[in-house]
Parts: sequence; structure tokens; C-alpha cells
Amino acid sequence: MSGNLSSNDAPVLNWANTDIDKEVALGAVDWDALLQYAQATRQKMEKSEVPFTCQLSVENNKGGRNLVRRLHFQDGACWLVRIQLDDPTPESIQRLEQEVHTMSVVRERSEIPVPEVYAYEANYDNVFGAPFMLMEFLPGDTIMDSFGGYQVHKGKIPENFTPDFHATLADIQVQMSAIRFPQIGGIVKDSNGTYCVGPLPGIGGPFDSPAQFLEAWADHPKFPYSEKTIRERTPPQLVDEILDNIVLASQYYVIDWEDSFILPWEMVEFAKDLCMLPPALDGPLYHEDETDRKRLADRENYINLVRAAEEARGLDHHLSVTLANSTVQNFAHAMWLYQIDGRIGFYNDVINSVLGR
Repeated sequence: MSGNLSSNDAPVLNWANTDIDKEVALGAVDWDALLQYAQATRQKMEKSEVPFTCQLSVENNKGGRNLVRRLHFQDGACWLVRIQLDDPTPESIQRLEQEVHTMSVVRERSEIPVPEVYAYEANYDNVFGAPFMLMEFLPGDTIMDSFGGYQVHKGKIPENFTPDFHATLADIQVQMSAIRFPQIGGIVKDSNGTYCVGPLPGIGGPFDSPAQFLEAWADHPKFPYSEKTIRERTPPQLVDEILDNIVLASQYYVIDWEDSFILPWEMVEFAKDLCMLPPALDGPLYHEDETDRKRLADRENYINLVRAAEEARGLDHHLSVTLANSTVQNFAHAMWLYQIDGRIGFYNDVINSVLGR
């Protein structure tokens, strides 16, 4: 039986799940083997002759494709194990490997707080029985789990918290935009420690131009809902995904890089809490309201924060110019709304607005 750490000894986090056996998506996994793997990894890292022991937290948390639990060592160190819940595919293996490499290059080439990855297994063919990652534990809840959790705030950031959050987020996005590669695709770390661009999971590549990428991308996305579902469902609610990716502690840590790739500037957009429905997507039904006007003001303020961060770091203004281009922003967000959110609308009109600029 694997060892579990009593919740009395754990940091106070908004992790409500305490019965790991009810997590059907995990399938048959070996928690004892995972503990032994973590202990061996730590001993090798520390070059210690004395073996380490660790226990799993009772609590777990889940979001998107992954589930996480804490690993507490006898000397007080704490790690996080992040476990993939999706069925294995060549794309999921590639996505996990590229995420690890992305986190590595961001840690090396920026000041963005990113957790260190100690070890990972991208295949199901491992001692634990599912793909996983052992990584640095950053004490704090994600922003989505903070402020009472989603049931309290419904995905809306408290007003008094927004200015500080957006200022920090602007600096993070500026630093990310400064990590540039000559091609479009996924980040791959070679055995010699250098980085290059590889294919995008499910799309291919790498690509030498935005046109090549968009042509390949257009062959793959499928609208996520059937006609029957579209006719029956209620209107979609857009929730800011980035709130699940940032931990709120003494500083903001970006913890989830699973869907981070090298993409053309035409796909760079605001964080989801600042994105807006492209007017052309609603066609004659579009009507600007007070919420839209406030969002536009917030976007303008964010662009100013980005410009200030670019100036402070001695960088060019490519990011702020891209964010200020409403045509580019409408196009980028429409791509997300089609493939991820499943928003119904006049996508041809969005494309025509780009072609006519």
C-alpha cells in the first residue's frame, strides 16, 4: 500500500479531491512504483548515498488533461507529480516531451518563474502505468482555485487584483515573445543541449512561413460539436484558461506549458480574460455593450503595460504592435473559438476582414 501524507501536515490548498481511487480515468497505476521512482530520482540528483523516502498527499487536483499530487520527502522537500489522464497517442507523447523542452528553454532564456522538471516518462510503458512528470512544487493555488474557487468567482478575476496581475502578465508575455526561433513548430531540445524546432503534434512541420503553417492547420481542425449538439446546447460560456496555468504565491509562477508552441505572430493574442468576440463573427447580431467598452479599455491599458515592459527590457515593440492590431486579434481569437470553444458564427466574414485589410 502506498504511503499517504496526512492532510494535517500539508500546505493549505484549495484541493478538494481526497479519494484517488474514484479517479476512473487513471486506470491501473502503481503508486508504490511511483514512490520508488521518485526516491531513486532524488537520490541520483543529490548524489546521496543515503536513500530518500517520500509520501503522497491525500489531496489531489485535476485540470484539463492532467491530475496532480504532492510528494513529501522526509527532509521536508516537496515535489509535484503530474499525471496524464488522456489515452496514449503519438501526439500526446510528442506534446509532453515538447512541453518539458519548452519549460527548459524558458527557464534558460528568461526570468519567467517556471517549475523545474526533475524527471518524466512520456509513454504508458513505465513502472507507474501512465505518463507522468516529476517537478518542482510551487506552494500556492492556481488563480482559478484562489479567491474561493470557481464556484465563488465564476472565472472572473477580482477587480482589486487585476492591475497587479495584468502588469505581471504583460512582463511574462513580453519575455515569452523575446524567445524566438527561425521556424514555426514545437520546441525540441537536442542531446547536446541546443534547441531547435520540430513538428507540431497533429499538424506536422516545422514550417518556414505563416502561410505554410496556416495551410497545414486548415486541414486538421474539426468543429468540436455535432449539428445535433449545436441545436440543443445553451450558449457557450468563455472561461479564461490562463487562470488554470498560473500559481498565485509570493510571485506568479507559470506552471502549465502543455500547449505552448512556436507560432506565427498572426496567432499571438491577449490572455483569455482580455479577449473579445470578433464583431464580424456575430455579423448583424453584434452589438457593442458596456462590457465590451470596458474590455476595450482594459486591453488598451494592457498594451501600455506591454510597451512599458518592452522598453524596460530593451526589446522591440513587435508584441505591443501585434496586440494593438484589431484585425490580427480578431483572426487569432476566431481560430481559438472555432477549434477549442466551438463558437457558432460567421467565420468567413472574419477571414474576409483579414484579406481586405
